[in-house]
Amino acid sequence: MATRDPDPAAVRREFEALKKDAAKLAKLSEAAMTNGYFVPLEQARIDGSVGPALFRHEYRRYFDIVLEKIREGQKETEHIRSALLQMQAAATNCSRRTTVPRLGAHPDDARFQESLRVPRKS
Repeated sequence: MATRDPDPAAVRREFEALKKDAAKLAKLSEAAMTNGYFVPLEQARIDGSVGPALFRHEYRRYFDIVLEKIREGQKETEHIRSALLQMQAAATNCSRRTTVPRLGAHPDDARFQESLRVPRKS
């Protein structure tokens, strides 16, 4: 988590209190899995199941999870963009050919096929 909790002891206390009430913890967990994290977290804050320190902690933690998913999506988007640019270049060259004796006669054909398998960047 990028931002540290101002009072980690309060977060621990509030989390321990929530864990002692198995029904409330189960309700929050089930609602989070069914409806997403944010609305059930807000509802737990309103009904007092989650204290203010734990609420702030979980709020930031949920957004950290979202940020990681966004980063993963950006990597995939970059991968797709790279593949499309390679395919576009090869397709442009192939579309301008006036003589084509056979499939694979020009290196662009192989480049086009290879661009479908652009290696992923880690």
